[in-house]
Amino acid sequence: MHLETKDYPFSGGVARYLTDHDTGAVSLVLLPDSRSDAYAQRRTMLGAPELVRIGMDPPAWQVGSLVHLSLRGDAQGNSAGCTLKYGASVRAMRLASQTRTGDTVTTCLQADGWHVEHNLTWTGSCWQIDTVFCNDSARPLTLDLLTSFSLDNLTPFGTAAESRLRLHRFRGGWSMEGLHTAEDVQQLNLAT
Repeated sequence: MHLETKDYPFSGGVARYLTDHDTGAVSLVLLPDSRSDAYAQRRTMLGAPELVRIGMDPPAWQVGSLVHLSLRGDAQGNSAGCTLKYGASVRAMRLASQTRTGDTVTTCLQADGWHVEHNLTWTGSCWQIDTVFCNDSARPLTLDLLTSFSLDNLTPFGTAAESRLRLHRFRGGWSMEGLHTAEDVQQLNLAT
């Protein structure tokens, strides 16, 4: 993993972008002002003795993705149909540009025939994220998935936060309009 970080300070915190130049993946970590220097240094390789012994040493973690999308017809990897994340389109995106204008950081991720603009804006009290998909080709494309944000690198300060992070959601769907749920991140199998 050839990792590069780029920090954008705001009045409420720091937006830290992580770019893995080996895979082209770009991820975002939001850090409070008081903890911007406390981001834990992570090991790069897993180092599991049973795997090292047989000549395998997989990465300990991966840079996530700013945006997840799925184009109709994409190969979906080995998720057994449970998710459209991490498909061929996500792996095809490469960082084209990143600019800051005022309180907004715009990141452009380019692929063959299309690009995505990820906009992160500090409103003075919270972060706002929006995503724009642009078809640069003459052929029609059908999006099956486009995320505005992605939860990756949830506990950048180390392992002390285990079982202390809760995800609050207001659910939608038939007979659940506005139903509030709060679950431990570990219950949802989200990597911490």
